[in-house]
Amino acid sequence: MNVVPSIKERLRTELLCEYCGIEAPTRRTSFVYNVGMFFLRQEANVSGLFCKKCAHRYYWKFNPINLGLGWWGAISMILTPAFVVANTLRYLGCMSMPQVPREAKVPELFREEYLRAKERAVQMVKELDEG
Repeated sequence: MNVVPSIKERLRTELLCEYCGIEAPTRRTSFVYNVGMFFLRQEANVSGLFCKKCAHRYYWKFNPINLGLGWWGAISMILTPAFVVANTLRYLGCMSMPQVPREAKVPELFREEYLRAKERAVQMVKELDEG
């Protein structure tokens, strides 16, 4: 059994936003945009643990793209409304989260911790080289 938590497990328990890195309440969600180009289409998405600020930022970044550029293709005319509705429902779900505290910041790695981690990494490389 693996006792060392994975990075994703640590992010979930430590409440770090995957997009801005601040310590704040987070929620797992995703946002999608679609650009229709008559016979082609381009799609992009972001997903992960979002703080309320980042959820707000990505919703207002992606939905205007959907509304302005998403309709210009046969397939896009069908997909874009679904993306707009899905993004809106996900965004509304994130709005129930508490506000990001004003004092929230990206956690800092102190010099002693950095040196200890660097020393351990060098030691592990030596152990791996030795077999």
